[in-house]
Amino acid sequence: MAATAAGNEVVLKDERGRLLRLSLKELLFSDRAALIADQPGPSADDDQEIASVVLDQLQASERSQVLERAGHVRELLTGFRSGSPELAGNGEPRRDYVPGGPVEPKYTAKAKELGIHVRTVKQWVADFRRHGEAGLAAKKKQSRGQPPRPMNDGWKRPWK
Repeated sequence: MAATAAGNEVVLKDERGRLLRLSLKELLFSDRAALIADQPGPSADDDQEIASVVLDQLQASERSQVLERAGHVRELLTGFRSGSPELAGNGEPRRDYVPGGPVEPKYTAKAKELGIHVRTVKQWVADFRRHGEAGLAAKKKQSRGQPPRPMNDGWKRPWK
């Protein structure tokens, strides 16, 4: 990056290995340039926000609920709410969540303990495995940037 009289410019290498200078504004807003990651990680075109963004946007009560759910999921998966025998709480692992053995009885025990359906527990586990604690945050009912759909205006509903 270089500061010039015309503004900030960057030196880039194209797919053929040629170097070129481009204004930072053009880099950020033009279709001429695209960032190509050279290692795995979050990307601007990901269909979901990164975990830190998701968790940071939660209110304190929502964050507390996510942490509570994560403890339940970790207990089901590992036998320990912390997820680790080194950080075991008093009385862990509990009888229903002893590490090893079949997982179905653990799903059933956790659902009964929390008074929720087994499918909900299984969904929590799947979301946790895919996205960590951020996967347990309440899903937004609507995508960003879309106006709410009025109910009595004759618009077609997604379920019709």
